[in-house]
Amino acid sequence: MAELTAPQSNLISRVAAEVKQLAARDGLYVQSDVLWTKYTNPDTPDLQVTQEKIDSVASFKNAGVKLEQVTAMVYALKMVHVAMNADLDAFVVMANL
Repeated sequence: MAELTAPQSNLISRVAAEVKQLAARDGLYVQSDVLWTKYTNPDTPDLQVTQEKIDSVASFKNAGVKLEQVTAMVYALKMVHVAMNADLDAFVVMANL
């Protein structure tokens, strides 16, 4: 019978550890998506995040944070959530190793 090599076993363990971290953060990913949707809704201009508002925070302005960058990363987090939920069986098995 063929056996896993140590590097192969280590990879599976590392993936499982990462999946556990994703599981712990999944609620934050969903929250970020829901809040960003709220804060970018044109029907509520007083709540909207704008580049001007981002620039009003010195550390964000100094770092060059752009509205489009935040939007892209919120979308990336949403896609992590979607990908995890695409195969819940695999997700649960790996998260519980």
